[in-house]
Order: sequence, then C-alpha cells, then structure tokens
Amino acid sequence: AEAQVAAAEAQVEEATARMAYAGIQAQRYEHLVEARTATAELLDAKRQERAVAGTSLASARANLDAVRHERTRVCFDRDALVKQRANLRLIAPVDGLVVSRQAEPGATVVAGQPVVEMVDPASLWVNVRFDQLSAAGLRADLPSQIVLRSEGGRKLAGRVLRVEPLADS
Repeated sequence: AEAQVAAAEAQVEEATARMAYAGIQAQRYEHLVEARTATAELLDAKRQERAVAGTSLASARANLDAVRHERTRVCFDRDALVKQRANLRLIAPVDGLVVSRQAEPGATVVAGQPVVEMVDPASLWVNVRFDQLSAAGLRADLPSQIVLRSEGGRKLAGRVLRVEPLADS
C-alpha cells in the first residue's frame, strides 16, 4: 500500500511538471503569434497540450486520493487481522509438556473446549490396569514403586492417588 502511494505521488509530480511545461509553451506561443513568428494553429496545439496536461494532473491527483484511501482501509484491515490473530494464539496457563492434541489444526473450537492435554514434567502420572485378582487390597495412598524400562530400569518412588473400578467391554 505504501509503494502504491509513493507511485501515485510520483505520477502527480510528473503530471505537475508536464502541466507547468505545457503552460510555459502555450504562453511562449501566444507571444510568438503576437509577434507574427508562429501560426495560430501552433498556438492552438500548445493550448490543447496544456489542457491534456491539466486533465492528466487531475487524473493523477484523483488516483492518489484513491490510493491513500485504500492504504487507510488496508492498514485498518491489517490492524484488525493482527488483533484477531492475537485471539487465536493458545497460551497455556502453566509450563508443561503437551502429551495429547485434542483438536486438529484448522478445526473450529469453542471457548473452554480442551485443545491439548499437558502434564507437568516434574511429576509423573501412570494409568495402570490390573485384573480383578491382582487388584485385591489396592487403595489410595498406598506407596508404590515405578520402574522405567526406557531409562535402564530406574526406580521412582510414588503413591497410589486413586482407584477407579473399570469393566472391560
């Protein structure tokens, strides 16, 4: 938009220069006709060139006004898009690691709808299923030990947070 304004301003400057030149030429030929060293036909041609230059100048000024108006509209639209983009940015309320994406990129979501599932990397949660016979006596707040095969059998101390009975299909 700024480049279009600069180009339109240059066109106005060029048309202004052509208008000034055509005006000087017309005056010169008026004096030459008075001195009888030029014909009235040449004077009419110079007057017509001045009129055409005036029309070109008016057209360039109108184009400049239109381009400036468009630039204002484009800048307003750009500002609106920047504000809208800021509303589209997801900002987590806490630091964490994204472990699950609940919505696909480009999908429409409503306020309050989960988009990603995050966990605190400083804590470890394990969802475990036991068969009914192995789960006897399992209850909340029991101590536990977590062995990480991915880290060479490293053992972590933990506790049972809750027990939720779940039936298989």
